[in-house]
Amino acid sequence: MATMQLPAEIVCIVLEELRDDEEALRACAVVCTGWTPIVQKYLWRKLEITLHVRTKSHLPPFKPTVRIAPDIRPLYKAFKSSPHLPGNVKELSVKIHGDYWRYTSLSTIISNFIVSRISRIWHRYLPFILESLINVERFSFTNYLLHPLLTTCPDTVRDAFISVLRRPTLSTLSMPFGSALELFTMLCECPHLSSLSVGMITCRSHVDLSLYPRVPALTPNSLLVSCGKFWYLRLLNREFPSQSSIHFDNLHRIQIHVGMCYVVGDVSVVNTTEEVIRRNRATLRHLALNVCLNEPLTTLVDPTSLLSVDFQIHSTARSSQEHPAPRSWLDWLIASFPIPSTTDISIESCTLQLVQFCLFEDVRTFYDKWEALDGIFTSWPRLGKLSVQIQRQPYRAVFSPESDTRFPVTRVDVQDMFPRMMKEGRLVVVETQAGSF
Repeated sequence: MATMQLPAEIVCIVLEELRDDEEALRACAVVCTGWTPIVQKYLWRKLEITLHVRTKSHLPPFKPTVRIAPDIRPLYKAFKSSPHLPGNVKELSVKIHGDYWRYTSLSTIISNFIVSRISRIWHRYLPFILESLINVERFSFTNYLLHPLLTTCPDTVRDAFISVLRRPTLSTLSMPFGSALELFTMLCECPHLSSLSVGMITCRSHVDLSLYPRVPALTPNSLLVSCGKFWYLRLLNREFPSQSSIHFDNLHRIQIHVGMCYVVGDVSVVNTTEEVIRRNRATLRHLALNVCLNEPLTTLVDPTSLLSVDFQIHSTARSSQEHPAPRSWLDWLIASFPIPSTTDISIESCTLQLVQFCLFEDVRTFYDKWEALDGIFTSWPRLGKLSVQIQRQPYRAVFSPESDTRFPVTRVDVQDMFPRMMKEGRLVVVETQAGSF
């Protein structure tokens, strides 16, 4: 059958199944030429631009310069020759890295001088590319430098970034790594923002709070926070003067992962997290936490409207002696969902992330509590899947070598922890490597 005889709906269904297989999509575009316009929408859906800032001597002309990945010029030419391509980009990611070295020879000085001259053309290509992206829905900005870039880059580049942030289609802003100044600078230019994701905020971004731009009124419906304790408390408690008009009281999705310095039972973190959840009781549908709370969850949220939960639990070896993480989490979960009242629970999906769990210290020591939790999950009428993720770790590097009782939890161990969910076919166990969470 000729490819053009297939209805466009069927072609879209086929390509939707292959959306994550770039090689298969390229093959479809080459073999089935009639599919090419549709394939381009998937191939160009995500665009990543990488900038490398070279920190050099302060002696002129060896000043800090910027170079872009080698594919920036072909990308510029592609957008120039095919104006319809930028309209396919829905997700834009900009990553900024730093290169540091000392000059050791005359040849190095000469080569760096040439690079510093050539790299001046970076603001020729980048503004054109950014301004061509008219349908961006998700923008991710990652800055691994020790200083903000958006406030120091050329005006043409800064204006190009602002043009992306002001697009009416842009609804999601993500900053996995960067400074607080850059975060609020971008928030000032996102009038249509509905989802905010904040990762690690660099410690060297401390500046006078009066210099932060004042953010216009924003009420996102999704908040994902994965920064350290210090910035987490400042962000959620709205301690920035420029943040007074950002309201976190209409959230449908909350994901809170406080950094590794967080200790189970930290009063300030727990109180702040509970207050944020409590303010969104009427709207919250999806909740993900690595913070063990004090109050039962059913008193903080509406159990008849919550659809999914995701809890990240660390091993006893990563907890304080006063607050072992598994015991605290198990006590809190059992208190949150007493079995007689679980018939009103509307949760459809539950995920437990077991980080560096040991068979004896984290499972068999609390076997009666795991058994009680298994009964709670079984009683949830709408729970279609309990997903348990195990992080596999080289335990010899984590635990003392003289201990011979600490064995990592396996897939079979998890099945023994939740026998009733396993029997009903609602248990899914996934093993991941270290760093996958």
